[in-house]
Amino acid sequence: MTDIDHIRDELSQRHTHELVEILVHRDEEEWRPEVFALIEEELQGRGVAVAEAVQARHDELSAADPAESVETHPVVLDTFDDPEEAQLCRILLAQAGVLAKLEEATETDDWELYVDESQLEAAHAVLERAEQHSEEEGEAQTFQCSSCGFIAEPIQEGSSIVCQVCGEADGGPRG
Repeated sequence: MTDIDHIRDELSQRHTHELVEILVHRDEEEWRPEVFALIEEELQGRGVAVAEAVQARHDELSAADPAESVETHPVVLDTFDDPEEAQLCRILLAQAGVLAKLEEATETDDWELYVDESQLEAAHAVLERAEQHSEEEGEAQTFQCSSCGFIAEPIQEGSSIVCQVCGEADGGPRG
């Protein structure tokens, strides 16, 4: 059994809430960075919408401990004219353990993505890495599942496009 197989086996024996908690805290002193991707795979295999589960847990923690809230010292990280792009960025931040809040701007049709001032540098780094990865991948299309709404690169199975989260075929490409 390889080291990765051993880790997968250990993760498969943990409760879903434990795995989500590990993703929420993303403690790289306790867990090797590659373990987070394995946890996401395990949760997706269980049918869990990972980004939503992580964000929900962040929301719970924020409600329980105001010090964990984006409301402590909110600053605008970025402004978007496309709400779906803004939501994707919020999800990327949540997956990286950065609390983010999305609000529609009051005087424009733009969307503002807020983070706590203490997480501003980390949030910029997450989005820069995502942009670099996207540029490295070329002009790959994204996919939005019509069943669960998940947005990601499409998975091709035969002549169908399949959602990474719910496994439903359909969705359709998005530019």
